[in-house]
Amino acid sequence: MLPLLILLIEAWPATVQAMPASPSSRLVAASQGQSSIAAKIRQYLEQFGGSYTKVSDTTWTVPYQGKSWKSYDVYVSTIPNSDLVLIGVPVAAKKNLKPSQDLYLKLLKYNNTVDSVKVGIDDDGDLFLRADVNGRTMDFQEFKEVLEQVAAATDELHSQIKSAIVPE
Repeated sequence: MLPLLILLIEAWPATVQAMPASPSSRLVAASQGQSSIAAKIRQYLEQFGGSYTKVSDTTWTVPYQGKSWKSYDVYVSTIPNSDLVLIGVPVAAKKNLKPSQDLYLKLLKYNNTVDSVKVGIDDDGDLFLRADVNGRTMDFQEFKEVLEQVAAATDELHSQIKSAIVPE
């Protein structure tokens, strides 16, 4: 127990120096990290080469055309006070879904067949497909692969459940 205590005491000054001085300085550090992730996303979108639309300082959309779903937008959003970047598509609003046991079974089975992407229903009852990526460590290749995977998976999912979606 004594060697562990000595190790903790020796590490204490470095730990104290590494911690921001106050909650407000931690908030500033988080927002600085957030803006650098947002800047990285903007750079990757430019590098990606397709068109995109800025929705806000933390959200962009990339238009896609599929075989089943002719036109849809993939959203790319940074999450405040987090390193997470969400890349996803709102597949159907609750009001446009025809819920059934068959639909939920298809969603569960589809969720099991795709890697790194999840299908879910949010708190409002809307159906989504998305991937969560660590924006701090994400490089351009990962960004591109996840963006394309989400777009392809969305079109594939749509082809499997379009009979359960009421067109707008």
